[in-house]
Amino acid sequence: MTRGLTLVELLIVLAILSILAVLAFGSLQTFSDTQALLTGSNAAVSLIERAQNEALAGAGGVPHGVHIASTTLTLFSGTVYDPGGSTNEAVALTGGVVIAHASLAGGGLDIVFDQLTGATEELGSLVLEAGGNSTRQKTIQVSPTGVVSVQ
Repeated sequence: MTRGLTLVELLIVLAILSILAVLAFGSLQTFSDTQALLTGSNAAVSLIERAQNEALAGAGGVPHGVHIASTTLTLFSGTVYDPGGSTNEAVALTGGVVIAHASLAGGGLDIVFDQLTGATEELGSLVLEAGGNSTRQKTIQVSPTGVVSVQ
């Protein structure tokens, strides 16, 4: 009697290991996308709330807002976004997270907060997407009063 594995047994073991590796990689990618989406949505909410807080605090004596681009959000001072503004602070979304869709009142890409009330006329939503997968999304809502929520 010989001891050892036959070629068929080795192929079966390799096939099983390959299937397990594919399943593990898919789960890892889903987890990675979920974490990147969570980080991106937290960064976006934080920056939007910071703009509102700076407007309410009267920083610089002007309103503050956030400009929305596909992979960055930029905090700016004033009523209109100036790409060359010296006080602009850009926050890049990382991990393959992009702003797939922005739907703001007035159709623009800027959310500007009033100095006295913290309210905005540019209410609406931003949809963040991870890994180019439309099933991995988070929606950020901005209300007329400036309240920001994530769904």
